[in-house]
Amino acid sequence: MTSNKALADWVADVARHTEAEHIHWCDGSAAEYQALITAMLKSGTLLELEQKDFPRCYLHRSNPSDVARVEHLTFVCTRNEADA
Repeated sequence: MTSNKALADWVADVARHTEAEHIHWCDGSAAEYQALITAMLKSGTLLELEQKDFPRCYLHRSNPSDVARVEHLTFVCTRNEADA
């Protein structure tokens, strides 16, 4: 949670508008990280890579209809074309 009343009010308003089932306030803790990893492994959206060779490395798969996958609408801006 936050002590910033304006932020808390805004989050509550957005939650009502979107009919959110749950609100999670990120705290950046190691426990939070592990809980997120565990949940994604359990749901199958995260696959553990070979931990001996690649410790703490995972493959994350989202739904193919996820809007982030709309490559033709993605704009990449770099100084050098090769960097894109």
